[in-house]
Formats: sequence, structure tokens, C-alpha cells
Amino acid sequence: MKMRGIFGLVFLLPVLAIRREFYQKLHGDYQDFSRPRIFGSFLSSPLQNLHGSGQPQNNQRTGYNLISISPIKKKKLGELVALKPELHPMRGTIYYNKDDESMIIVSGFYYPSPGPDAFFWAGSDSPGCDQHSIDHHSYPMAPGKVGSTDYHSKNQPILPPYDGEQSDIMMRLPAGKTVRDLKWICVWCRKYKMNFGKVLINIH
Repeated sequence: MKMRGIFGLVFLLPVLAIRREFYQKLHGDYQDFSRPRIFGSFLSSPLQNLHGSGQPQNNQRTGYNLISISPIKKKKLGELVALKPELHPMRGTIYYNKDDESMIIVSGFYYPSPGPDAFFWAGSDSPGCDQHSIDHHSYPMAPGKVGSTDYHSKNQPILPPYDGEQSDIMMRLPAGKTVRDLKWICVWCRKYKMNFGKVLINIH
């Protein structure tokens, strides 16, 4: 009888652990979904960076943290065209969120051969996205993060390769800035001071 009791306890322990994990998921005490995935890995910044609140909205039925309850209303800004296609082929469509004009969205971003120090860059000077833009109002950006005003930051994330099959890339401009403050968005290599591709912006 004692041996049966021991074997029964050993059998029940994994079952109880599974039930506890399911309970945590069901009641919102499970954090695996608190960060979005890009290329199968978690971003280093939580969703509050992108959506401006302490925590992402929570689905009361499942407990999972979701990016948004309602669909994002995208407004097209233009198409990225590769300016150095032999070295850094690129394509993609850039939008902004009509309900939140500080959010930039890139769909179908194809960028298989990234530069060594390249990132999304936005600014308000003309013609823009060149060496003269460095000393003007410009904003380095990164997928899943809030943009900055520090062009020279050593912490600026560098774009990895993209195959164009991933979900939309979302970025946010620095606090107080919206797409109406911009005249261009580009992919810029800081090391070689080279524009890989640009979209002009003209919103009235």
C-alpha cells in the first residue's frame, strides 16, 4: 500500500504542475506573451515602449497580453526603394497609425543584406537623410521601441536581416513628435553615412 501511495504521488506531481501553469495562463499571471516576437525571438523592450502605457491591454478571457484589442488603422506614406540595390536590396511599405500619429509601421520589409551600422531614421529637414540631417531634428528608430533624439547613441539598435515574410514592424517616434513633424523616413548607415532607401512625407 505504501508503495502504491508513493507511485501515485510521483504521477500526480507533473499533473499538478501542468494544471498550475494552465491556471496562470487563464487568469493572466503568465508573462511569456508580454513581449512581441520578431524572427522567433523576444524583443528587449516591453510593449509599453510602443503603446505608451504601463502594461499592454489584457484579454480577460485568456489572460494573454495583446498588442491591441482593435485593429490598427494604417495610412500609407510611401514605398521604400533601394538606393544601393547591388549591396543592400530593400523594399517595403511605410504607414502611420491614423489613431496614433506617433506610430510608424513598416509592412513587407525585405532587407536581406543589412549594413554594419544601419537603422530607420526620420527627420524634418530637406532634402533629408544625408550628412546635413545629423545636426537637425532627426530621430533614430528601431523596431518595437520608442525613437530617440541621440544620433550618436552607442545603444542604438542596428537592423538585422529581414526576409519580407515577417509581421508588420512597429516603431514609435520620440515623445511629443508625430508623423506630421516629418519630411522623410529612411534606412541610414551611420558608419558609412549612406542612405540605403528613403520615403518622402508630405501630410496636410
